[in-house]
Amino acid sequence: MSAAGPVSDNEASFTLDAGVFGIVGRNGMGKTTLCNAITGLVKATGRVVLAGEQILGLGPLAEVLSPPELRERLARVDEGGAERVVLDLSEVTLVDSMALGVLLGAKKRLATHAGAIDLVVSKSDIRRIFEITMLDRIFTLYASREEALQVDGAASADSVE
Repeated sequence: MSAAGPVSDNEASFTLDAGVFGIVGRNGMGKTTLCNAITGLVKATGRVVLAGEQILGLGPLAEVLSPPELRERLARVDEGGAERVVLDLSEVTLVDSMALGVLLGAKKRLATHAGAIDLVVSKSDIRRIFEITMLDRIFTLYASREEALQVDGAASADSVE
């Protein structure tokens, strides 16, 4: 990153070692934009990697799982050759049949190159949708992102931006 001017729309690439860290910079340098992109609050074109795993977060504003946007974001991850996708649905309040179809299609596409998609489903009503449709037998469901990322042998997890 450069101190020459605002960089909120530019690329950012960095690696952080374990421990405490912070993002420091003048006003307008893109600190908030970077944090929003990492958390999924704003649409990013890159990837977010945590502990060697790419993270997919739809962000707190993604209360309704939009099939067209989800399909587009999952396609970008698949094009990148993802081995494992962790889709965090913690903030989602509605999953309809179209969204379930998009998830099934993504699972099928990822399986063509031995990839997998796992879901973080922390809300009981959303989990119940997967149970009623018996998709809990198709997808691995985790109660938290931390639980999903602690899976032994996970080579990588990709996020949808």
